[in-house]
Amino acid sequence: MTITLPAALTPGQPISVVIPTFDRGSVLPRAVRSVLAQTITRLDFVVVDDGSTDDTAKVLAEMADPRMRIVRQEHLGVCRARNLGARHASAPLLAFLDSDDEASAFWLERLSAPFADPAVGIACCGFTLHTAGGTEERRDPAPLGPAFDGQPGPYLAGTFMVRRDLFAEVGGYDEELTYSENTELALRLIPACLARGLAIRAVPEPLVDLHSNRPPGFDRRALELGLASSERVLARHDARLARDRRVYALFHATAGVRAARLGELACARTHFLTAVRAQPANWRHAARLLLASCPPLGALVWGRVAADER
Repeated sequence: MTITLPAALTPGQPISVVIPTFDRGSVLPRAVRSVLAQTITRLDFVVVDDGSTDDTAKVLAEMADPRMRIVRQEHLGVCRARNLGARHASAPLLAFLDSDDEASAFWLERLSAPFADPAVGIACCGFTLHTAGGTEERRDPAPLGPAFDGQPGPYLAGTFMVRRDLFAEVGGYDEELTYSENTELALRLIPACLARGLAIRAVPEPLVDLHSNRPPGFDRRALELGLASSERVLARHDARLARDRRVYALFHATAGVRAARLGELACARTHFLTAVRAQPANWRHAARLLLASCPPLGALVWGRVAADER
């Protein structure tokens, strides 16, 4: 089979950036300004308002810029918002940024540099994680393991750039997912990239600041959506995830914990048993299976929280 590589990017070509947002008017300006302040000035910048009910429309109007377009949809979730933004994008390269995060001024310049080689289909970079507790942690690109063909990651919004036609080829984000959507995209995007004969390059420096703002405590609806997402990813990518016993066990363990917190101990046992079989040396999987196999113990650990949310 003859593989025809895409043309190298020419200097000055625009880059598409998509920011989805929902009710984040208070932090959205930080993300938008960081994109407008890029050293690369030829931007195809799309902000998708996912049905916000706060002052997002007013905030965006006050930051009007000829390089920024605003697209609105009813509240359909971040995956649909990202995909809508990608469909409105027009540049050959595509990057995403979440509306509570911030890119360095050199983000697009450094992340797009590998694409001067026409054999590159995806580039990823490091990031700095900021937690609600005020801590900072630098994370650099690293190989993701056998489930991802040993290619580098991460694939969080803001940490990767992809040829837009490649993103479209795999169908974009899975719009049925609420959690793990970035991992699931990588499980499709990486094989498609390699099948085209394209390479994946890592830029070894943190170019974005990501903010982890998970609310404390138990949210029953979030756990239900999380469990459904975990099971959808496992059903769709079971064979590929099973290439890496650690990752496979982790996915099942995560699904099991979510099921246990919802009081669904039979479902939890199934996931924990699979995790034990995949990674028998990890005592945590065995401990969780033991708890889920003894309803009184399971209720003591997980049942009280589940009952509180009914």
